[in-house]
Amino acid sequence: MRRNRLALRLLIAGDFSKLMQYMHGVKKLPEGHGVALLTSQNPRENNPGVPEGEQRAVEVNQTQNDQLYRRLLQDLKSREHVFWKAQGDYGKQEKSVAILNITPEEALQIGRKYNQESVIWSGLLDGKLVHRMLYSQSGQDAADPVVNKQLWVKKMKDAEAYFTKMDNRKFTIPFFPSGEQVEPLPRKVTRTFPQKEKVSV
Repeated sequence: MRRNRLALRLLIAGDFSKLMQYMHGVKKLPEGHGVALLTSQNPRENNPGVPEGEQRAVEVNQTQNDQLYRRLLQDLKSREHVFWKAQGDYGKQEKSVAILNITPEEALQIGRKYNQESVIWSGLLDGKLVHRMLYSQSGQDAADPVVNKQLWVKKMKDAEAYFTKMDNRKFTIPFFPSGEQVEPLPRKVTRTFPQKEKVSV
C-alpha cells in the first residue's frame, strides 16, 4: 500500500525534479529505503575465477538487450515497484531504471538476477544521505560511498560519457571526482526540470 500511495503522488507530479529531490534527501523515504539505479543489459561474463571488478560485461546484440530490458520492466511491475525509465552511459550506452523506495538488499537481488557487476543505491543510513556503488554478488562497495553530497547535474550538461539521463537531463554521482570539488548538499532543490517523464507502476 505504501508503494501504491507513493506511485499516485508521483503520477500527479512525476518529473525529473522529483527524482532529484529524493536522491538529494530533500524528500524523505524511510530509513534504509532509497533509490536504486541499475540495468539488465550487457550482463557480466560468468567466470567465478575472476575477481569482482575485473569481470567484463558481455556485449550482446540489440535484440537480446531489448529482451533483457523488457524482462526487467515486467519484473519491477510484478513486484509493484515505483520506477522511472532512464539511460546510462558508463563505458557503453544502456537502458536502465531508477527505482524508488527500495532497500540495498532488494537492489542487489535484482542485480544478481540479471547478472550485473554492480548497482547504485542512494538513501538514508543512520540519518546520513549515502550514495553507494555495490558489487551485485558480494554486496561490497565498489567505490568509496559518497556521503551528504550533491549529485552533479549542471556540470554534466555536455558530458559524453559516465552519466545517467532522464528526460534529456544528465546527472551522475561523484564516486570518482578526479580531484574536483564536490558541490555541497543544498537545503532544497531549486532547479526546474521538464515535466514529461511519467512514473511506471
